[in-house]
Amino acid sequence: MTLLAYRGPRIRFASLFLLLASCTWAQTHALPRFEDYPATETFTGRPVTPKLATPLEQSYSDQIRDGVEKGYGVFRDGKEQKGPNFAGTWIAIQWGCGAPCLRMAIVDARSGDLYYPPVSINGIGSRSFDLPLLMMSDSVPQNPEVEFQPNSNLMIIKATPNQAGRHPSYTYYFLWPQKRWILLRKVLLPKGGDGRTVFRRL
Repeated sequence: MTLLAYRGPRIRFASLFLLLASCTWAQTHALPRFEDYPATETFTGRPVTPKLATPLEQSYSDQIRDGVEKGYGVFRDGKEQKGPNFAGTWIAIQWGCGAPCLRMAIVDARSGDLYYPPVSINGIGSRSFDLPLLMMSDSVPQNPEVEFQPNSNLMIIKATPNQAGRHPSYTYYFLWPQKRWILLRKVLLPKGGDGRTVFRRL
């Protein structure tokens, strides 16, 4: 009787522990989704002319202005269109620079303020329009995979941050709140590996 009296609570405690552990694992390992970070504003008017302050920004004036004014390189619903295509009020403009090569600029449709992508060939947070390439195993380098939506503050980029030698590739989950980038998650892309999460920030 003593043995049975101990086994019952022990089994219930073990079951509760496993349940809590599985819930915690799901919460900490669930990947960010677009619907988890909805945009709070929308813009439907005529976008303001982009402000190009630095020599670097002015050197790409044609691509950036054509994106804002004509919708060149502004992709929404799978085709080029004028107007915001990211986070409600922002215009994400992409243009090619070779094969492979991809650049991106972010423009506030309301103010014309210009921002850089969250990760570039120079790393996270650098002031460069050049996105890093995506290099998987021994395959030919390709343009990074960039995903965003008009009604979400989340941007997902698959890229290889260090282009020199053999380096791992990642899926980056960036949040765009209040005109700054926050890295939510950095997930190692499988390279014959496991796709495990190697960095997490809330």
